Amino acid sequence: MKTYLLAHPPSYPSLRYAGKDLAGFLETEPFAAIFARRCAYCADLARLEWALIHAFDAEDAPVLAREALAGVAPEAWASLRFKASPALVVLSLGWPVEAVRKRFDRESDEETWQAPPALEPERTHVRVWRREETVSYRAIPALEAELLRTLLRGEDFGVLCERVAEEVGEGQAAAQAARFLEAWVSAGLLCALA
Repeated sequence: MKTYLLAHPPSYPSLRYAGKDLAGFLETEPFAAIFARRCAYCADLARLEWALIHAFDAEDAPVLAREALAGVAPEAWASLRFKASPALVVLSLGWPVEAVRKRFDRESDEETWQAPPALEPERTHVRVWRREETVSYRAIPALEAELLRTLLRGEDFGVLCERVAEEVGEGQAAAQAARFLEAWVSAGLLCALA
């Protein structure tokens, strides 16, 4: 880690930002290959850790109330846009590192690891968010990750529904899109109608 800090010295008074470039360093620096040999997924784990820090420190925002959606006229749904919580991060990773983080969260301070837990490479999508003071993370399907990124880009609900229809067919698209939206509202991922 000393080499990383020499290559990327903190540029802010707070150490909070010191790990900002760690994932990229672990992937690209020849010296960092020693970490990859011991823990092949270390860069993805650093990405998840950075997302958790971001979510914890993100600006507070209100949670979108279901009542705000109840008042939307049926013909207005296609053009509806949402503002996501500033704490929301969507990651696409090559390793299921959320499993390692969950194991860490479950273990006590007295337990130590002799070696990093074994993982097999697997394309994984993880959403990280904070609601009130609690930071959460969970693996999500590729379609949900794509839809959340589409929402974060400011696309309207009609575009999200079209993408869902491409995946599950026209007949199931509305119900599937509604399930995603309900899950996002329940989790506090959305803070307003844009």
